[in-house]
Amino acid sequence: MEQLKNILLYFFSFVVLLLHPSLNNEKNPLSFVHYHAYGNTFKLKFDDSIDKEKLYIKWTCENQDADCKELAIFERGKKVNTIPFESGKQELIVYYNNKMIGKIKQTKTKEKHAHAYFVNLSSVHNNAIEFKGEITGPSSAVVTMVTTLNNLISQH
Repeated sequence: MEQLKNILLYFFSFVVLLLHPSLNNEKNPLSFVHYHAYGNTFKLKFDDSIDKEKLYIKWTCENQDADCKELAIFERGKKVNTIPFESGKQELIVYYNNKMIGKIKQTKTKEKHAHAYFVNLSSVHNNAIEFKGEITGPSSAVVTMVTTLNNLISQH
């Protein structure tokens, strides 16, 4: 009985190690397993000076075969949808007070690749917001930019 417990312990430990997000890359057959285990994740951080009610985040896809070309992910202070699994050119666009403050672009080669999407917003000085965006997974991207809200035209 003790030997069976040890075998099961080693097996489950091995499975947990195989599911580590760092092994989720395009050349790895485990990416399909990551897709089912994790799905796409979205994390949003912002400091106290950012009014979450003024945030709007949308996902867009240029793939002609995609069921959904545009989808609200965050609005009115809460997450409203998850990022879909589609292949092709995609963008995660962030608006503050109806003005675009940043976007992250990616080109997913396969629909069934799981990604983690991170957006961090902070107020850097009077009427300016720093946008940091990152996508981790097989189709990674990193963006940092500072946007002055006075110079933007409403786009949302």
